[in-house]
Amino acid sequence: MTLLTPLGLLGLLAIVVLIIIYIIRPNFQQKMVSTTFVWKLSLKYRKKRIPVSKLRNFLLILCQVLILASCAWMLAKPATAEKSSTNDSEVIAVIDSSASMRAETAGETRFVRAVDQVIELTKSTYNKGGVVSVVIADAEPYFLMQRVEVDKKDELLQALEALTTNESACSYGKSNIDSAMGLCETLINENPAAQVYLYTDKTYDFADVKVKMPSVCLEEWNAAILDSYAEMQDGYYTFYVDVACYGANMDLQLTVEVDNANPEYTTGEGRLITYEEIVTCNNGKTTRLAFINSAIYQPNEEDTSTIYIPLDMDECVYSYNEVHLSIKDAQTGDFLEDSIEKDNNFYIYGGQKEKLRVQYVSSLPNPFFSNILLVLKENYSEHWDMEVVEVKQGQQPATEGFDFYLFEHTMPSAMPNDGVVFLVDPQSTPMSSGINLLGKWQFKDPHTTLTEEMSDHPLMKYVTGEDITVSQYTRAVFDPAYDYEVLMSVDEYPVLLAKNTPKSKVALLMFDLHYSNLGIMKDFPILMHNMFQYFLPSMVEKNVFDIGETVKLQARSESLTIFSPAGEEIKTFTEFPGNYQFVEPGTYTLEQSEFFEKTLDPEKIYVQLPAEECNIWAHDETFSTPYTKEVEGTNYKYWLFYIAAGLVALLFIEWWLQCRDTM
Repeated sequence: MTLLTPLGLLGLLAIVVLIIIYIIRPNFQQKMVSTTFVWKLSLKYRKKRIPVSKLRNFLLILCQVLILASCAWMLAKPATAEKSSTNDSEVIAVIDSSASMRAETAGETRFVRAVDQVIELTKSTYNKGGVVSVVIADAEPYFLMQRVEVDKKDELLQALEALTTNESACSYGKSNIDSAMGLCETLINENPAAQVYLYTDKTYDFADVKVKMPSVCLEEWNAAILDSYAEMQDGYYTFYVDVACYGANMDLQLTVEVDNANPEYTTGEGRLITYEEIVTCNNGKTTRLAFINSAIYQPNEEDTSTIYIPLDMDECVYSYNEVHLSIKDAQTGDFLEDSIEKDNNFYIYGGQKEKLRVQYVSSLPNPFFSNILLVLKENYSEHWDMEVVEVKQGQQPATEGFDFYLFEHTMPSAMPNDGVVFLVDPQSTPMSSGINLLGKWQFKDPHTTLTEEMSDHPLMKYVTGEDITVSQYTRAVFDPAYDYEVLMSVDEYPVLLAKNTPKSKVALLMFDLHYSNLGIMKDFPILMHNMFQYFLPSMVEKNVFDIGETVKLQARSESLTIFSPAGEEIKTFTEFPGNYQFVEPGTYTLEQSEFFEKTLDPEKIYVQLPAEECNIWAHDETFSTPYTKEVEGTNYKYWLFYIAAGLVALLFIEWWLQCRDTM
């Protein structure tokens, strides 16, 4: 028998404490004196017949000592070591399937070399009568096959062979080696003698010597555009580019082609602007370049991390369709023959603003609305080319040709059918609106607050109804068939309604801002911002994503379809927001269905390799060990159950002896 936690025996000190308590406690004796001689004789004869009080006290002390000793013994975890049935020929092969494993030499990737080595390991293991498990270390590692014995070796070998011909077997993303080692641990718990082999191209500063790491690398090198983005500065874009080379020192020719730059307003056609720069890349060091307008460039000798290339005014860009970045061999001008081809190009999209037309109509123009529309125009200037048209008194408002209609007091005769409609303080209701007005209602108390009916609605994000007061509003009822949602109310009458269907996008505010504090509250610009985000959402938040990154998709219309770089349809979404993860790099096109019978422009996004995977000679500090604390090849038979059973028995005996004292 052995003790797994010997320090638990310190609990035996409790026995010493028990003995000290018995020594120092007062020894009062309780005697019973009878009132008659007969009772005295009776008590005397009884004590002679039952002389067990001293024996009971001794048994009590003995039980208490044994109880404390049992508790200390349990803390020490006694167990009997037994030799487990281990198989010294069991192996677990972990294959890294990250993007860097796609680095190739002579048409053979590191991943294929790793699989070939696992095939040889499998054959040699089966020659010894062993057992083989294979783990694929992807972003979410999984077992290719688990604990395969000799009788199923052909099935495992076929699965391994299939990996060498399956283009998607090795991912374009990152791998989770720690989680892969966690899968190994589940097998090692059953057989601590199992040997783990990790096939990866990464090196580790502190790798567990118990994990064998055969090499899968040759003399590969890789040049890459790690990242690039455009930033608007003083009306013109500055283009930032990160370039690096791993495994070699090399001069690269960086070419930046800006397509449809600065299109003319009348024709919408721009020109092609090209920048070229020679970049000297040292092995493993990232070089950042910035193509910037010379008019705003101010040299800074302390900033050595970025190489600035000033541009003449005729080279500056304020609008573009796409930017294509590529790298070549600076000496020969040829395309690179490095180990990974997918990171030699990069695309930037989102350089052309979508035109958004807004019409504001009011019989009593409100500076709150006029100002907030100008603020929104400025805030959305990088995304939308917003045109705000304010209809003057005496002019006829339009009911078509705009993306957002704001009617205050003055209502259209019929609802526009090609954009979002926001009706404020309606004096009448347009045809086909589904709203029936009941007249004005004024409160004696001007501080009546609004009641939130749907606080989790997107239009109510960061809007607090109880902070908004109203002294006069228009009572109305609506037809349930028109799908309105009541967001805020007063006395059970709606004051803020909205509906967002493919055929109709409408919001109604049933009071004048002059009879409310909403116009001076922070909730007002938030509400207007929410309205544009809810009714006119962007399909994506940005135009460049990493492999494996979850992309949130929105749509104004009924559906949104994703097309691959080859133009093939991948998936169509009909419920929003939708989430999607891209697994291959390249340019993807997002197309919406018609919006109010208008065809919306498609949007392009670029999915890039993770920058850290472009480094094909990366190393990390360490990975989690898959080994348990138990000694290899040894199992233990624990005695805790038996000691616990004895402890319960001793507690019962001690209780019974205590009860005898009171009888």
